[in-house]
Amino acid sequence: MGRSGYTCVRRTLCWLNLFFWYFIIVVLVFLLEFTAGTLGFAYRKHIRETLQEELKVGIKDKYTINNDAGLKNTWDQIQLKFDCCGVKEYTDWHKIAAWPEKEWVPQSCCLAEFRKNSTCGKTRDIYMWHQQGCYMKIHMWLMERLYIMGIICMAFAFIQLFGLISAMLLICTVEDKRKSR
Repeated sequence: MGRSGYTCVRRTLCWLNLFFWYFIIVVLVFLLEFTAGTLGFAYRKHIRETLQEELKVGIKDKYTINNDAGLKNTWDQIQLKFDCCGVKEYTDWHKIAAWPEKEWVPQSCCLAEFRKNSTCGKTRDIYMWHQQGCYMKIHMWLMERLYIMGIICMAFAFIQLFGLISAMLLICTVEDKRKSR
């Protein structure tokens, strides 16, 4: 076998090695995705409870009027988008760290027709506020998007599976051709 034959075999082995490592990496990524999906499904109830508790902690302890951590803007956007107030109900805002002795709610809890009234959240007129909490609305919004994400992940899984099968076929084909020479 001449020098060109040696170069050809060497290239073939190089490609074979490359496809082998591609196959291993895709299998690892596939297993990681499968594990993450399984854990997400298995712990979904725990995630739901944790989300609710963290939302409450965010209101009670971390919410500030001067918006140090951006939490004020985040809650305002959530409450405006979902037309809701608090986690379970508007009383979640009463006597929080930002206003410890007051039974106030943020301005974003006010119904649209009362939002321009600067004292809306500081009155005791609950008819001016959204009565329903945000948790269920956030939860439903997340669930709708999770179904879409699930479909997208399944599509990627099939593409990866196709890639795995293609890589394995290519490795086997090259190996058979190499052995037949």
